[in-house]
Amino acid sequence: MRRARKFSKILKAGTLILIIVFLTFSLACSRKREVADLILLNGDIFTMESDLPQASALVIKGNKIIDVCQKDQQALKYRGPNTRVIDLKQAFVTPGIIDAHVHFNQAGALINDANLMKVSDEQGLRKEIDRVVKLLERGEWITGGLWGAYEQWAPGEAGPTTSPKKKEPWRPHRRMIDDLTPENPVFVCRYDYQEWLANTAALKAAGLDRKLLKGLELDAKGQPTGIVFRGTPAFQALTQARKPKSETRLLNENRAALKALREAGIVEIHDISPPDQIERFVKLQENGELTCRVW
Repeated sequence: MRRARKFSKILKAGTLILIIVFLTFSLACSRKREVADLILLNGDIFTMESDLPQASALVIKGNKIIDVCQKDQQALKYRGPNTRVIDLKQAFVTPGIIDAHVHFNQAGALINDANLMKVSDEQGLRKEIDRVVKLLERGEWITGGLWGAYEQWAPGEAGPTTSPKKKEPWRPHRRMIDDLTPENPVFVCRYDYQEWLANTAALKAAGLDRKLLKGLELDAKGQPTGIVFRGTPAFQALTQARKPKSETRLLNENRAALKALREAGIVEIHDISPPDQIERFVKLQENGELTCRVW
């Protein structure tokens, strides 16, 4: 009798365990498998996490990383019919970079507006001005500049170890770009901001084709070369005549800066910009174009 009761208890307990196992298995099987939108395979992934410092694959759904895998096969379990799978071919992957000091409103101007830092000859000047003209509407001013910044040594060099004799600095002339810019005034600076170049359209806009003010460099025939010296009446006339950039142009500069940030792996910036830039950040966010966090 006792044996029968003991056997009955064991049978009931065993049955209960089987029911629990069955239900657990059934729930696991019925649970919807998470499907990734994007899987990155075969990468050299540096995670900055001590428990998993390196990995081979990333699994992404929406804007979230849902798994970091040491083996590619582990990541492929998330693949669905519409999952995009990319072979990184051992490319290096790192968590997004934070830039803690950015002048964002100027960054896009260096990309879209005239960037003459590596320019120290007529050919380079014409090439860069021609590029900018194609981005602008008729009547918009071409600004920026900084010509001659790398005239004495190449970018990335620390400078000469000795003191070689410096060559005479290159100086541009308005005739070098007038044929490219009949409808776009140009007012660009040398790298030290002490000399500026104005094309004929800019001189006309400032009234300097009719009245020669102090600060204009003149050639042997008494005609302006286009070189204007900072802090002079001619310089003031040009800065007052210069039209501000349109909102469309400023937004396009912001888009160019955001593209450069994405390409550099920068996902967050701490910005130092004037208040009007905040309004552009809001517009870009509303349009779904703000691809980094901004502080």
